[in-house]
Amino acid sequence: MAGCELVDVIKVCGYLARSGLIDEYNEIYRQYFTPPYPARTTVACELVVPGMLVQVDAFARIPAAE
Repeated sequence: MAGCELVDVIKVCGYLARSGLIDEYNEIYRQYFTPPYPARTTVACELVVPGMLVQVDAFARIPAAE
Protein backbone atom coordinates (compact mmCIF):
# COMPACT_ATOMS: atom_id res chain seq x y z
CA MET A 1 0.00 0.00 0.00
CA ALA A 2 2.76 2.46 -0.88
CA GLY A 3 4.10 2.81 2.66
CA CYS A 4 0.67 2.84 4.30
CA GLU A 5 -0.58 0.71 7.17
CA LEU A 6 -4.10 -0.31 8.14
CA VAL A 7 -4.40 2.75 10.41
CA ASP A 8 -4.01 4.90 7.27
CA VAL A 9 -7.07 3.37 5.56
CA ILE A 10 -9.85 5.96 5.16
CA LYS A 11 -12.41 4.00 3.10
CA VAL A 12 -13.16 0.32 2.50
CA CYS A 13 -15.40 -1.07 -0.23
CA GLY A 14 -16.46 -4.67 0.39
CA TYR A 15 -18.17 -6.88 -2.16
CA LEU A 16 -19.84 -10.03 -0.81
CA ALA A 17 -20.92 -12.99 -2.94
CA ARG A 18 -24.15 -13.12 -0.89
CA SER A 19 -25.78 -10.97 1.76
CA GLY A 20 -25.72 -13.82 4.30
CA LEU A 21 -21.97 -13.23 4.73
CA ILE A 22 -22.38 -9.80 6.37
CA ASP A 23 -22.07 -11.01 9.99
CA GLU A 24 -18.84 -12.90 9.27
CA TYR A 25 -17.54 -9.96 7.23
CA ASN A 26 -18.24 -7.56 10.11
CA GLU A 27 -16.47 -9.85 12.59
CA ILE A 28 -13.34 -10.05 10.44
CA TYR A 29 -13.49 -6.32 9.64
CA ARG A 30 -13.35 -5.52 13.37
CA GLN A 31 -10.23 -7.69 13.71
CA TYR A 32 -8.36 -5.45 11.27
CA PHE A 33 -9.89 -2.01 11.88
CA THR A 34 -10.62 -0.24 15.15
CA PRO A 35 -12.69 2.86 16.01
CA PRO A 36 -12.92 5.30 14.52
CA TYR A 37 -13.60 2.92 11.64
CA PRO A 38 -12.84 3.94 8.06
CA ALA A 39 -15.81 4.96 5.93
CA ARG A 40 -17.31 1.84 4.40
CA THR A 41 -19.51 0.63 1.59
CA THR A 42 -20.58 -3.01 1.48
CA VAL A 43 -22.64 -4.60 -1.28
CA ALA A 44 -23.78 -8.10 -2.12
CA CYS A 45 -23.17 -8.95 -5.77
CA GLU A 46 -21.92 -11.60 -8.17
CA LEU A 47 -18.12 -11.70 -8.06
CA VAL A 48 -16.02 -12.34 -11.18
CA VAL A 49 -13.82 -15.14 -9.81
CA PRO A 50 -15.77 -18.40 -9.33
CA GLY A 51 -15.84 -19.46 -5.68
CA MET A 52 -14.67 -16.07 -4.37
CA LEU A 53 -16.77 -14.97 -1.41
CA VAL A 54 -15.36 -11.50 -0.67
CA GLN A 55 -13.47 -8.81 -2.54
CA VAL A 56 -12.18 -5.71 -0.75
CA ASP A 57 -10.83 -2.39 -2.03
CA ALA A 58 -9.14 -0.09 0.46
CA PHE A 59 -8.27 3.57 0.07
CA ALA A 60 -5.53 4.93 2.31
CA ARG A 61 -3.95 8.30 2.96
CA ILE A 62 -0.20 8.62 2.54
CA PRO A 63 1.30 9.20 6.00
CA ALA A 64 3.00 12.53 6.58
CA ALA A 65 6.79 12.44 6.51
CA GLU A 66 8.32 12.47 9.95
